Amino acid sequence: METRRRIGRHEMENVLENLSSTFYRDVILKKKINSPLLSVNELATAYNISVSTARKFYQKLHKTGVIGAEHRKGYFLKDPTFFHSQWKDKKEIIVGLVGYLDIKHPLARYNQMSQILGVFEKMANEHGWRVQFFNSYPSEELTPEILSSIEREKGNLSALLYIPYESHGNGFETMHKLGIPLLSVDISLDFTTCISYDNSQIGSIATEYLIELGHRQIAHVTFSDIKWCAERKRAYMETLANHGIPVKDSLIFEVVRNDWNSIIDCINNLKKQRFTAIFCSNDKIAIDLMAAGGKVGWNLQETVALIGVDDDIEGRDIELSTVQKNSDAIGVAAFNALVNHLDFGEHLPKKILLNGSVLKRGSTEFISTINKINISNQMGRGAA
Repeated sequence: METRRRIGRHEMENVLENLSSTFYRDVILKKKINSPLLSVNELATAYNISVSTARKFYQKLHKTGVIGAEHRKGYFLKDPTFFHSQWKDKKEIIVGLVGYLDIKHPLARYNQMSQILGVFEKMANEHGWRVQFFNSYPSEELTPEILSSIEREKGNLSALLYIPYESHGNGFETMHKLGIPLLSVDISLDFTTCISYDNSQIGSIATEYLIELGHRQIAHVTFSDIKWCAERKRAYMETLANHGIPVKDSLIFEVVRNDWNSIIDCINNLKKQRFTAIFCSNDKIAIDLMAAGGKVGWNLQETVALIGVDDDIEGRDIELSTVQKNSDAIGVAAFNALVNHLDFGEHLPKKILLNGSVLKRGSTEFISTINKINISNQMGRGAA
């Protein structure tokens, strides 16, 4: 008969430690409170451990309230937030979040940095980690003082997550030299894990949505010389081509960022063209086009369908349809990547791409009588 050898206390602690990591990934992260758990015998079989080890593991979790037990029903997940209190001898995990946040701004809670910080800190605290926020405010870039404070804390930090202000980041080399895992938002470098939205997917679903509404003459307005704009523009062109709709250079316009005269010129050029919808590379362009249209006596909202990207707070007020980039999802993706790396030893990926989703509002759902006739004529003529 096969017998298991008796293991010592130190070896037992190592077994329980290894089991805790796997159990956390398989159960704590996936199951809801009150979900039933494997029996002791089933746990032993599933993880190739002895029944006595499985029983000791459950006893440890039951003692501090992570799991509960009921007669005839067995074990269930009771309070996963207590899980990490069982293994406090491990080094405390502190993740540094780096970015710009004006907490006194009336729209601060809608800021990307604020949303990422909120969801990441909540998940990290529930996981037994701590978050240290390095705020560059009032400077939009990382100052030498901020970089020095990060460097002073490098011995305590397990990872850094950098959210550059408006995707214009600096200080990457300094943070890279600290020798700790570095994640960034929207900026991809050889030594970082970049978390961003899939701009090709964004451009594609925005254009697809307008086509589904019946539009065939779709203009595109974008910024010049910006990589993410180029990716969305390419997807717009490919989506039109995939539907057999000619790509017309005369319906593609580039504007200069933060240049009002450039927007006015664009509006005047748009007035010379025939189209029923505009896909703007971001909400700011769409909002500025509406304002510029008003200046020249053209109410875009009543004559063409518009869709942007970002779900800007100002766009919500004017019922602008958009492709939403949920900042919460960035925080969740960063947290999950760091759990896999710090807890389970998995390599950090080079890139994490997230998908946007269309939010349908009045700027595309309302189409004037004249525009409906134009769309009907377009569809009758095909893509011509």
